Parts: sequence; C-alpha cells; structure tokens
Amino acid sequence: CGGSGHDAWWRLQSPPGEFERVPPGDYAFEVQAAVADGPWSVAPARCRLSIPSFFWERPAFRLVAAVAAMSASAGLGAGLIRLRHARRVARLEREREIERERTRIARDLHDDLGASLTQIDLLGALVERCGTGSPAAAEHLHEIRGKAVETIATLDEIVWAVSPTNDTLRSLCDYLTSFAEQFFRATDVRCRLDIAPIPGDVPLPADIRHALFHSVKEALNNVVRHAAATICHVRLSADGGVLAIDVDDDGRGFDSHDHGFVPGDGLANMRSRMEAVGGWHVIDTVRGGGTRVRLAVPLRGGILPPTERPRHTGGKA
Repeated sequence: CGGSGHDAWWRLQSPPGEFERVPPGDYAFEVQAAVADGPWSVAPARCRLSIPSFFWERPAFRLVAAVAAMSASAGLGAGLIRLRHARRVARLEREREIERERTRIARDLHDDLGASLTQIDLLGALVERCGTGSPAAAEHLHEIRGKAVETIATLDEIVWAVSPTNDTLRSLCDYLTSFAEQFFRATDVRCRLDIAPIPGDVPLPADIRHALFHSVKEALNNVVRHAAATICHVRLSADGGVLAIDVDDDGRGFDSHDHGFVPGDGLANMRSRMEAVGGWHVIDTVRGGGTRVRLAVPLRGGILPPTERPRHTGGKA
C-alpha cells in the first residue's frame, strides 16, 4: 500500500491503510492485492486525492502576516518616538515653569522687599543724623517699624505664593479672607466678605494664586486710597468652571472719559497679571455710584460662553 506525489509516512491497518503527516497537495492512491501465497493483482486500483493546506500555510496569509508584523513594528517604533517626544516636551515645560517662577520670585524680592529694605536703611541713616533723643528721630523710628511690618507681610505673601502646599482654591480663600480683614482693620472702611462654599481639593497653581491675590490687593488698595468709600464687599464664587472675585465699594466712582483722567500703573498691572494666567478683569464704575472690580479665571479648562465673557469698561489707578 503506498502513495505517489509527495513522500508520506503510512502504516497498514486492517482493513484500510492510514497515512499520517501528509503534506498538502494532489495525490494518487494505488492499491494492489494478493491472496495468501498467491500472485499480486496485475493492475493496481487507483484513487486521486487532494489534501488542502491550512490557511496559515498559504502564501497569501504569510504575506499578510509579514506585512502586519512590519506594520506593528513600525507602529511600535513610532509610538516609542512619540512617547519620548512627549516626555521631552513635558520636561521642557516643567523647566519653563520653574524658570518663570524663579523670575517672578526674583522680581517680587527686588520690587517689594528690596524697596522696603532700602527705605529702612535710609530712615536708619536719618535717625543717626538726627540723634536718638530728638523728636525727628522718634518719628523716623516709627516709620522704620512700619516698614519692617510691611516687609514681613510682603515676605509672608511671597512664601505663601511659592509653597506647593497652598496650591488649592481653599488656600486662596483663606488667605484672601485673612488679608482683607487685616487690611481694613486700621481704616474707616467696613469690609464684608462673602465666600461661596467651595470644595477644599480644587487645585489652583501658584501663578494663578499669585495673580489673583495681587490683583485683589490692588483693588482693595484703590478702595482705601481713591474711593472715599465706607463699605467694601468682597465676594468669591466658583460657578460654571470659572473662579470669580468681585470687589465692590460704595465710593465716589469715576469716569475714565473725564478730561485729564490718567490711569496709573495699578490698572495696567492688574490687566497684565490676569492675561498672563488666561483670565480677564472688568471694572464697572459710575461717578458717585461706586465701583465694582471683577477678576475671573477658568478652572480646570472651564470657560464662559463668548456672549458672557466680560469686557473692560473703565478703570482707576
């Protein structure tokens, strides 16, 4: 019993023959028979067979598999390149943030602490010139003490702004509340604080906290120095993905279109600080009807619709 076409391994069973591990292909199966101790048949019986190949053995499948393997390798390589690029971009962005923070700290130290320490030094020199027992010396010593207190407060603001533990909205609310209470304590202006309930875990980066705090500080300083107000109302809310801080007063207001009106640096600083962190500000004022300053910045990507985004309508130094 045997086969023709490809080599095959087979064994004879009773009655049929069984072939194993026969490769795919076309075959002719031939059989000759003989009785015991007798002659074999003259012509063998023939049967043609066709054994199909498995799909993974076909050339088309092997071609597709090869192309898929190469595509997967190329995709993996491209993915690794993109991952390395994304990591590099993230690292560069962190370095830029650190550099911006260092620049801001250096500017604050120079502009605030540097100026205060320079004034303290000049006042100390005046005390030495006048003598410690003169009335002028006593006045200068009082000014030195006041400048020292201001310097300590400025240093506290810088430390609060750069500390990562304060990078939350709750920390900003607490610090603004404490600052406003202390700021108005020595004035004739009554301060009302209205802080909406806010979750304590809302993140707020240092640059946004710094910009908001100094803008609010400028607005409160304007209330005391320029508004001739008796009441100041500070409101803070976070609604619709936007953090908003309103500073209202019942002072005399102003009209930026008045002849001779010259805005000071306070308005420009407020605008530049808010724009630097993706926020905006609006100042509404009516002569004799008080002033409202609104500071707003998106939280977690939240933005106001274009029709609701406020526009600047006035300003004061």
